Amino acid sequence: MNLELKGLSETYINGIQKNIRSFLKFIVEEGDIAEKRNPVLGLKWMREPKVLIKTFDDDEVKRLINAFR
Repeated sequence: MNLELKGLSETYINGIQKNIRSFLKFIVEEGDIAEKRNPVLGLKWMREPKVLIKTFDDDEVKRLINAFR
């Protein structure tokens, strides 16, 4: 079943794909399968949303500095 249809996030799906790629890379290096038969070579990464981190404004920075004086 398509993981996206299950409602899983792009980041989670990419994490699963990273693990599968690593495992199959190991199998190829061990010689158990030929690299041309590696099924994940054609998979594309999902586009992950950018995470914006809320930073402190000038007043909050001043209050933090004053809290340690």
